[in-house]
Amino acid sequence: TRDVHRAQAEAAQDVAKAGVELSARKVEQAEAALGIARKNLADATVVAPIGGVVTRRVAEPGEHMAVGNTVMRIEDLATKEAVAFLPAIYHAEIRAGETKFRLALNGRDGGEHVVTYRGPTVDTTLRTFEVKGRIPEEQVGVVPGDLAQLTIVFASRQGVGVPAEAVLYRRGRNLVFVVEDGKAVAREVETGLANDGWLEIVSGLEPGEQVVVEGQVLLTDGDLVSVL
Repeated sequence: TRDVHRAQAEAAQDVAKAGVELSARKVEQAEAALGIARKNLADATVVAPIGGVVTRRVAEPGEHMAVGNTVMRIEDLATKEAVAFLPAIYHAEIRAGETKFRLALNGRDGGEHVVTYRGPTVDTTLRTFEVKGRIPEEQVGVVPGDLAQLTIVFASRQGVGVPAEAVLYRRGRNLVFVVEDGKAVAREVETGLANDGWLEIVSGLEPGEQVVVEGQVLLTDGDLVSVL
């Protein structure tokens, strides 16, 4: 009888052990299923690689999307760049971090900034290369996608300047007419930099002198003029 009870106890113990092992395997299976579910949830969650503002939504909620398709467009409005394409002849003169440019937005002055990028190659068809310049976050009126005018500043200095149309080319000389005692006096000048319709006068003209800017084509030295 004692042997029978022992055999029954051992059998019950074996059954209990088998039950524990079965439960352990079920726990492992459940943990594996939980891991798969968590991965599927993570894969179903689209996380933007950058922070910013959503400017365009391509997909609608509940819509099925293939892997790699665009869901929405995000713009980092804190980082703005002006982009332009310049003729290839200026490639060697542009230096990232040094060359400056002036920005104009819809006729408004956008200040002076520094070129931050110069394309390493030239487009073989258009013969142009790309330049970029970072626009400070505090710059007012800069909207992504807007058109802007960039003026590259190759050199800058203070000096005497006149409207370009005031300078005449006669007999191999650059001339301007200055007003002295009510008369037009021809003055030979040496020109320098040109920008936005103005010419730098390197020599031949002093600051404050009056220069004829209208009708000068018809003038000769000594003609009477009226200052308007």
